[in-house]
Amino acid sequence: MNILAHALTLFRIVALGFFSYAMPVHTYAALAIVIAATLSDALDGWVARRYNAVSDTGTFLDRCADKIFYIGALWVLRADISLRLFMMAAFPETMLFLMAVVSYMGWSRIRLSASKIGK
Repeated sequence: MNILAHALTLFRIVALGFFSYAMPVHTYAALAIVIAATLSDALDGWVARRYNAVSDTGTFLDRCADKIFYIGALWVLRADISLRLFMMAAFPETMLFLMAVVSYMGWSRIRLSASKIGK
């Protein structure tokens, strides 16, 4: 089941390409892609915990896939002139900073567990 959890995680990275294509023309399709990516985020963690397939690699990949998808989605949304003022440059740069901190924590073996409320 580790492969299924990893596949769900990698789906979010692939979904970014489809979101980038769909957003300018098919807003509802882009929304469906974001919802599917969000559901895959919840589902991959559940699958890993349910089948005792939690690994350091999977945890790291999950965090990276989250950041890649949401930073990419913000960059796509920034291209829309009506959203530029709302989505100033601080959002993607903040996510990049957070990804760097999470990466450092992963390499340093620092563990922060999610609470039951967060999941």
